[in-house]
Amino acid sequence: MSGRHEHSELLIDVKDLTSNPMQYFRERPTAVHSEGKVLGYTIGVELFEQMMKTIGDFEEDRAIRSQFRPSAERLREIRQRSAEALVRNLESNRNNPGAK
Repeated sequence: MSGRHEHSELLIDVKDLTSNPMQYFRERPTAVHSEGKVLGYTIGVELFEQMMKTIGDFEEDRAIRSQFRPSAERLREIRQRSAEALVRNLESNRNNPGAK
């Protein structure tokens, strides 16, 4: 059984992989199957390194963005502090009506 698979251009039987594995480490993924079920994929080193760099870049970007998105806990803390500051300001204005 060989042909096209969703994530690869080549679909090979696991027996073909075990008989000559080096020919399947390519620029593009090769799907490896047994009895019609895909077991995994083989890829070449350049593609693997490119994928890992892309994943690393994505995770780094997500980590940087998360620094600018406060968590729910941090938002509750900000809300609480703002409410406390507002109460203090209102009480201060009541006690000193002429002061600004």
